[in-house]
Formats: sequence, structure tokens, C-alpha cells
Amino acid sequence: MKKTDIAYIAGLFDGEGCIRINKNSANRNYYTLNVSVKMAWEWMPKYLHLAFGGSIHKYKMDKYYPNAKDQWCWNIRGKEATEFLKAILGYLRVKRAEAELAIVFQSKKLARSDYWGIAHKGKTMRTEEQIVLEEAQYILMKGLKR
Repeated sequence: MKKTDIAYIAGLFDGEGCIRINKNSANRNYYTLNVSVKMAWEWMPKYLHLAFGGSIHKYKMDKYYPNAKDQWCWNIRGKEATEFLKAILGYLRVKRAEAELAIVFQSKKLARSDYWGIAHKGKTMRTEEQIVLEEAQYILMKGLKR
């Protein structure tokens, strides 16, 4: 992909994108990285899906707002989200700090051999220190959005 394409995507992402560290509602100590772009223009979310992977969904908005256009959402998680953020990082302005935090968050998860490891009976193999660090990063990400 050309640098101009990456710069264009970064600019669009600065305005329309979202970076989140989500806390799992079932297991309050489990966090995931989620990156998305939601917009009425269908072509860009589809382009991002083809270029970077992830998933794409169409949301019917007219049931909530009679004159609203449908929304298209491109979503990517975990390691794939990190690769996307690394690709556009040099061009980000508004969401640069969020992207840097997200990359650090995900790299710490990937560095652990127990990343997907769930011991038997649902007990996580992560240490208390790792859980506290992820909670701190979750809170910091929320703070960056203010």
C-alpha cells in the first residue's frame, strides 16, 4: 500500500475511528483491544476490511431515526488491530496517544505465553500484577477519550 493511502486512512481514522480496551462483562478481569470505523459511506469500511482483515457489519439506522442513513462498521481486534495501528501510527494526530497505548497493551498480552491460556474450571493463568496492569491501561484509555 502506498504511503499516501496509509496517510489518507490515518486521517480518516483520526476523525471516524475508535480505539477501545474492552472489559469482558462475564469475566471482569479479561480485557481485549478493539479498533473500529463506523460511517454511512459503505466503501471505506469495506476497503479497510479487504486491506487489514477484521469484520464488517451493516447497521440499519432508520428504526431509530427515520431519516438516517444505514451505518457500516469495520471492526478489528487483538493482534490484527495492533498491526493496523502500527501501519497508520506515523500519520495519526488526534488518536496517536490512544494508538500508542493500544499497541503497548496488546504487546504485553502477546508477550505472555498464557495469553489464551485458561486453566481448568475457568481460572486464568495471569498474575494479579498482569490483571492490575490491564485494568490500569483500560482506565487510562478511557481517560484519553475525554
